[in-house]
Amino acid sequence: MLVSNGGLFLIALVLALWTGAAIWALVTGLQMRRAAGTARRQLRRLTRLIDSGPAIPLIVRSDSRIEGPERVARWLGLEKLPPYLAELSQAARGLDREALDLLGQKITTAQKSGAPFAMAVTAAGSNRRLRIEGRLADPQTIAPGAVLLWFYDATESETRMAALVEAEAEAKRAFDALSGLIEAAPIPMWFRRPPMSSRPGRSWSRPSMGSRRSRSPRVRSRAIRPRAARSPRRSRARGARWRWSICRSRGAASRAMPSTCTT
Repeated sequence: MLVSNGGLFLIALVLALWTGAAIWALVTGLQMRRAAGTARRQLRRLTRLIDSGPAIPLIVRSDSRIEGPERVARWLGLEKLPPYLAELSQAARGLDREALDLLGQKITTAQKSGAPFAMAVTAAGSNRRLRIEGRLADPQTIAPGAVLLWFYDATESETRMAALVEAEAEAKRAFDALSGLIEAAPIPMWFRRPPMSSRPGRSWSRPSMGSRRSRSPRVRSRAIRPRAARSPRRSRARGARWRWSICRSRGAASRAMPSTCTT
């Protein structure tokens, strides 16, 4: 059977097109394989990065199904991550029922309004404090209506916060005790404010009219100055007047010298 030249040309053209298509498919397959290998390595790198990071993501879909790494289950004290949100609370494991109910309410609110939220929970049977931050997930990456939760291990920060709160309360109690001591002191006690302006206690800052205290706040305030700021002559003269007033109050018969008065 003889084939004309036109038939041979058509057969050669078909074989050439077939060979070209095979070569294109081979090159495209190799490129796709290379891209798939790169994506697989990047996915593995991102997975390891998330596993070693300080926060763990958890996806809660609209039907209460959850998706996330097993690290979340370990933080909550569970053997494995359950398929539904309601199963995160188990007997002496996972989250408390009250905390889980509150979390469910916040997730429902976020699905309806899109408002983010944050809350702190404690894993049952452990001292681990977890901080949960949730917001509506991007519908381009996750199904619409899903909420993305981020779990943070806030045990150390919560412990420090509790210590700071206790230290603040102790400082307030000490300040109140010191203020009470200043107010109840029988002599005027002065303290300095941040602008370095002195202020006496309330019992000496508001004396009653006509009393001896209202006429001598300046003398009393000078009496508590450091002795190094006074001159020897003024100190002796003031001491003499003070002893003379004592002698006079005791009813001395004559104006004896201060040195002859028995104090």
